[in-house]
Amino acid sequence: MGSMTDASGKTVQLGKKLCRGAWNARPYGDLDAEMVQGVEKGTDFYFNKNRISGLWGAQTPLGLFLQENGITTLFIGGVNSDQCVWGTLLDGYYKGFDMIYVPDAAATISPWYAEQMVRYNADLNGFLANSTDIIAGLGKK
Repeated sequence: MGSMTDASGKTVQLGKKLCRGAWNARPYGDLDAEMVQGVEKGTDFYFNKNRISGLWGAQTPLGLFLQENGITTLFIGGVNSDQCVWGTLLDGYYKGFDMIYVPDAAATISPWYAEQMVRYNADLNGFLANSTDIIAGLGKK
């Protein structure tokens, strides 16, 4: 991908695009540090993927984790809504998971109609939910 100069004037080699271990395959900004901290605490899990979907193929690290832990309902957010998120939502749906798309926890740089397609089809193939309602619901016993 070449190189770029950051705000401090330091030139950084960009490396390969979205390859395991590359800076551009990590969570963005402060989310990366939060993810690392969550993994260290054991409250978060990190799964590499080899395709646009985290559930593509006969078995993936994510799919195996879900199966071993009896998890059948997935709340889906992330980037890009109309690419990786949509691919994972579809593969999960096809594999029998209960898929819940969380649009306010997803984003894309694609045109507005790409996000509208995801919302429309997610409502047909699963469910839509708002992160505020999900968090409030998790607090109820």
